[in-house]
Amino acid sequence: MKKLLIVINILALYNSVYGLETSRTEIGKGGKIVGGLEIAIEQAPYQASLMLRWYHCGGVIITRDFILSVAHCLEGINHEDILVRVGSAKVNLGGDVHYVDVVNIHPKYDKLTYDYDVSLLHLTKPIKLDGLTKRIAVIGSPRDALIPGTPVIVSGWGETLNPNENKENLRAVVLTTYNHLQCHQKYIFDGGITTQMFCAYRENKDSCFGDSGGPVVHATNRKLLGLVSFGVDCASSSHPSVFTNLSADILRHFNADNTMFIIITAILLTNFNAAFSSRVARNQIGVGGKIVGGEEIKIEDVPYQASIQFFGMHICGGAIISKDCVITAAHCTFRVVANQLTVRVGATKNFDGGDVHEVSKIKDHPFFNIETYDYDFSILQLKKSIEIDGVTKKEIRMSMLNEKLNEKTSILISGWGETRNLAEDPNVLRSVILSVSNLLQCHIKYIYDGGVTKRMFCAFTLNKDACAGDSGGPVRRLSDGLLVGLVSFGPGSLCADPNYPGGYSLISSVRNWILINAQV
Repeated sequence: MKKLLIVINILALYNSVYGLETSRTEIGKGGKIVGGLEIAIEQAPYQASLMLRWYHCGGVIITRDFILSVAHCLEGINHEDILVRVGSAKVNLGGDVHYVDVVNIHPKYDKLTYDYDVSLLHLTKPIKLDGLTKRIAVIGSPRDALIPGTPVIVSGWGETLNPNENKENLRAVVLTTYNHLQCHQKYIFDGGITTQMFCAYRENKDSCFGDSGGPVVHATNRKLLGLVSFGVDCASSSHPSVFTNLSADILRHFNADNTMFIIITAILLTNFNAAFSSRVARNQIGVGGKIVGGEEIKIEDVPYQASIQFFGMHICGGAIISKDCVITAAHCTFRVVANQLTVRVGATKNFDGGDVHEVSKIKDHPFFNIETYDYDFSILQLKKSIEIDGVTKKEIRMSMLNEKLNEKTSILISGWGETRNLAEDPNVLRSVILSVSNLLQCHIKYIYDGGVTKRMFCAFTLNKDACAGDSGGPVRRLSDGLLVGLVSFGPGSLCADPNYPGGYSLISSVRNWILINAQV
């Protein structure tokens, strides 16, 4: 059993730039929950607790037979000493307890730098998957985890800063991914950050509560990005936390002569065939994306704009369509519980001003397809009506039923997100004007990824892109001011890619469904 909780690398050179020496520290083992909220197991049914005689580390259900965790939690531990609890929000109570018969630590794991910090546990009996225990898909593409500003959810157990809070209950917090190069520079005298890692940070919040080995999940598509690995101090103002990057590559590098390699490869091929082919992967755009060619605006310019927030963190855009309802993209609300969401309206900044509304009900379109993003519409019903003032809060009228968008139609897209200019504030509302693209040509571009359906349209302007809009954000036709679409998908993290226009959900194709469910 590993006795040291802190691994200290002896520095050959004093870090005069930062004025301190950093040490690589396992986070979460008895760590402190910083800025987290208690959640039910139904909100993170993939969560697992790894126990020796008491709680030891976090883990993730990836199949009925396998748990994923980090290598530094399991190095030197006999598999017979490990128990895995699933299906319970209580760390030492309830759910089902499983025995482990095989522990496979990544062959490239480096115990000094925590490179390739991943391990795989095989259970003696399969997990019974139900509403309390569910497997989670791995992200598959390494670039998706490294887009700065992407909201991620970290969950786990641990000590809290508040003595009145119950440390036995599962908790979660939303962080945002951090620039990889800047994070590498923070840890440069402690081994740096490799491509098998990524960083995340949020002021006064941290993943210390997340426990080593715990899951790091994309806030919108609910896929597993990584595992809690190491950091310096809880909620450190100088150093982000570091996580194992669960790209296809790191998992495929398990020993080829080991059956684990075959199993992991099969998992990835099943869930992320696009990760191993040359075709374009369809990804939600704008969530933490880069504003390309846009300009700052005020809420008065787009008073129908809404910010969809998960545990208080902006994750998607939306549009006010009535005093009681906001429309957004279904991939933003997929597998989300209503009480996890709030909606900020009437604000230029996504973290301040305006009014914040709780959500009472989420109505995803019944035909929504998470693989192709067809029918990518979701209506959020609010607990309290929006006070429409016509200046900073105003409904937007929708285009008519089955109305087509002509090629070269000018549209305006608005939202929040990271920018390419570090001097620009990523939390300030921005907009960009694009032109509707030829639908057939766009369909051909995405043909190997499901194509473009009748519920979609495409738009593009050279050196400009809808990454500015955030997924679910409103698309307004300039000629008449009508809502014609919502930001939906694009070719992954390549904002303003000249080869691939952005994809949008066409409002007119489901206008009747919206009218009925929003009671407009």
